[in-house]
Amino acid sequence: MATIHAYLKYPGNAEKALTFYQHIFGGEFLAVMRFKDNPQLAGKLSEQDKDKILFMVLTIGHGTTLMASD
Repeated sequence: MATIHAYLKYPGNAEKALTFYQHIFGGEFLAVMRFKDNPQLAGKLSEQDKDKILFMVLTIGHGTTLMASD
């Protein structure tokens, strides 16, 4: 069986997109990391940018993984 590991880049709506994909396909989030979670980046960003997604992983079964960031 083929596996798919896609990395998707979004202009600020990665969390909304992956939450939608989870609603449609099921699965679970393995990781959610925001820019504010990285101390090296957090001090350089605006409050709005700190809440954006640095890295997010959703598994949807049969070896398919969707990864995303803003």
